[in-house]
Amino acid sequence: MITKIDGIIRPEGGQGLARENYKKAIGPAIIKEFSALQNCWNHGTINVDFLNPPLRKSFADYWTTRIRWEAVVGDLGIRHEKYGLIKIRFECPPAGQYDAWIVMPEGHSYSYNENGGVEIVSETFIPEVRRGAACAIYIDHKPTEPRPGHFGGISIEIDGNKREIIPVHKRRLLENPTVVPR
Repeated sequence: MITKIDGIIRPEGGQGLARENYKKAIGPAIIKEFSALQNCWNHGTINVDFLNPPLRKSFADYWTTRIRWEAVVGDLGIRHEKYGLIKIRFECPPAGQYDAWIVMPEGHSYSYNENGGVEIVSETFIPEVRRGAACAIYIDHKPTEPRPGHFGGISIEIDGNKREIIPVHKRRLLENPTVVPR
């Protein structure tokens, strides 16, 4: 059975940090563990909001170990976080469907809120992607890997070696902390 989830590409776009950080820092670290995303980091991420129906984000096809990466752009420091990955087909009419992945970063509010959006990466540049455009996500399987324990406890290096665990409820990136599993 194929599940279709309708959405809208985020009208205001993202923060603009993903393209360089995923391409130069996060993507290469994920590829070391999960080579299926080898060529998915060249075009940034597609932020999709208003998912209908909502997507259950407590299961994925793959969860990375805690990955250390240093921000190339943005004041994000050196971070240690896990990522969830779900294989999908992505459609942005009038184009056809493209192989793609939902990426669930531990430090992003999208990863916890089932009524929130998702970040999508594809190895194919999709020219039809425009802010505010209608789109669809197709999932033809049931992700079976449960969210790992301690997902939500990212750390940031301070002064070279010291790591500070940032509790989920104190992260400024979370838009709706009441839906975050504790």
